[in-house]
Amino acid sequence: MIYSVCLYLTMLVILWFTTGVRLQNIMATHRHFNVMFFVCMAVSYFLIILAIPVINWPEANSIAHYLSNWARFQVSYVIGFSWTK
Repeated sequence: MIYSVCLYLTMLVILWFTTGVRLQNIMATHRHFNVMFFVCMAVSYFLIILAIPVINWPEANSIAHYLSNWARFQVSYVIGFSWTK
């Protein structure tokens, strides 16, 4: 758990600085609508990528339960409907 949080925060910091420098360079050299639109889309894209782990965290528990129940179902299916009886 701690490893995941540290990795996520490291990625967040690297992405923040990399994107910030690139976007400042683009905005300093170009003032066209197309370039500004690209900048807004890039920022929104990176924010969505960073939000995915936070958004999916509550759903991870139900996915784990589903997969463990599926394994239990397969075992009971093989035992209940075995052809080697």
